[in-house]
Amino acid sequence: MKEDRIAAVVFDYGNVLSLTPEPADYHELQRLAQLEEKAFLLLYWRYRLDYDRNVLDAPGYWRRIAQENGREFSAAQIQHLIATDIALWTRTNASMLAWVSALRVGGVKTAVLSNMPVNFSAYLRTSADWMQHFDHHVFSGELGLLKPDPAIYRACLEGLQVKPEETLFIDDRPVNVEGAQAMGMHGVVFETLPQLSSEVQRFGLPALLAQARLNSQLAPQAGQNPGDDDSKASPECSRQD
Repeated sequence: MKEDRIAAVVFDYGNVLSLTPEPADYHELQRLAQLEEKAFLLLYWRYRLDYDRNVLDAPGYWRRIAQENGREFSAAQIQHLIATDIALWTRTNASMLAWVSALRVGGVKTAVLSNMPVNFSAYLRTSADWMQHFDHHVFSGELGLLKPDPAIYRACLEGLQVKPEETLFIDDRPVNVEGAQAMGMHGVVFETLPQLSSEVQRFGLPALLAQARLNSQLAPQAGQNPGDDDSKASPECSRQD
């Protein structure tokens, strides 16, 4: 059954617009932190929401991880950890960006709505050319809000100047999609490109993902390996909302 006409599509960033880091991709961060793998990943995610909400700034986030292990990172070590962490999440999914371009050609507004630290969003705003293909950007660290807080969805809708019922939200985390749906938005949980391509057809959107990929004129983003398989589902150990 065809749903209401969609005037805007809102995208999560991590694991949706960006490629999911592989477990091995965390090894350089782990090496720099000089921590055992299991302990490192536990602490990496334990304080991530505070980092995303800007309760902790970037140096504070890494100092907290060090303190939990009875260590102290040098200023140079912290700067290296920050830069390496950002690089981990900046490989974009060319197929998704091609679809964004196709949506806009079809008259559909687009936005990014992501739980993301302020230094990550600042990097994207100054370094990511693909950001210009979105009509609006909402990042948690800049607002001090996290998905699924209703206020962050409201901020995105107001920025796009669209109604909830004419907006589709795509995120890899069910709890965030449920938060959007509670606001009256349509929602799809992203798992794979083929799965998403199938699910969005009922909304009458202007292009299938496979077609968008073939027609894309977007060059691969810096740091992305053209051989990466961007149709894979996200592993449970990786999350950047």
